[in-house]
Amino acid sequence: MSATFAESTHSQRQLCYIGYRYSLKCKNKNGSEYWICVKCQATATSYSDLLVTVRDEYTHLPNETDKKKTYI
Repeated sequence: MSATFAESTHSQRQLCYIGYRYSLKCKNKNGSEYWICVKCQATATSYSDLLVTVRDEYTHLPNETDKKKTYI
């Protein structure tokens, strides 16, 4: 499944991946981006907007609505 991006209610870019949403925590010197789940402390790293590596366990189920939406 590929990652997509959405805009938050505060006009911030969010990473959307397999029904979970992440807020950008920081951008790394190597071009990757570090994200944190908006509902728990699970993290993800994206590389060139193509590859996503998820770390940690989620403490909630994915949002089924988010899994079906098309993002910009």
